[in-house]
Amino acid sequence: MTPLTALCAGTYTVVITDDDNCTVDTIITLSEPAAITSTIARVNTSCGTFAGELSIAGGGGCGPPYTYFIDGVALLGSDSIGLPVGFYTITVQDNCGCSQEFTEYVSSTDGPSFTTSFVNPPCNGEANGAITIIDTLGVAPITQSINGGISFSANLVYNNLPPSGYPIIVQDGTGCQSLVLS
Repeated sequence: MTPLTALCAGTYTVVITDDDNCTVDTIITLSEPAAITSTIARVNTSCGTFAGELSIAGGGGCGPPYTYFIDGVALLGSDSIGLPVGFYTITVQDNCGCSQEFTEYVSSTDGPSFTTSFVNPPCNGEANGAITIIDTLGVAPITQSINGGISFSANLVYNNLPPSGYPIIVQDGTGCQSLVLS
């Protein structure tokens, strides 16, 4: 008998034939578990300190016990404390070894403040969305990044953007940063 592997969820008819050419068939339904989810509670930190916290609760998948990772490092429980300002990749692994990644951030409680406005692309797949950063308050000069801190500019309007999540960082003249994931 040849095992079948890498099958997608669905209903299959299996026909078995013996050496005498006798057959029997059966219907087998393969299902998949619910998607892995997470609920993440965040405690932001003061600028320049390492007092941020992320508390993670997994759900779905094959169920508990869940294992948690932050930026690829396994946690001993479901909490990570002593985090500086930044974006983090959270991985939740279920009892079957399946995993799902999530992005979360710790921001500064005393950093610059800002609000944003978004215009989603009107048609699927087009790169004509926009992000506007408004009401920036903090110690001058204030700069912004919509690519997770790879580059900063004084631009307040970013046009011709494809649909995606954008890690926005606003940095003031003291180097203090406030973050949001749009």
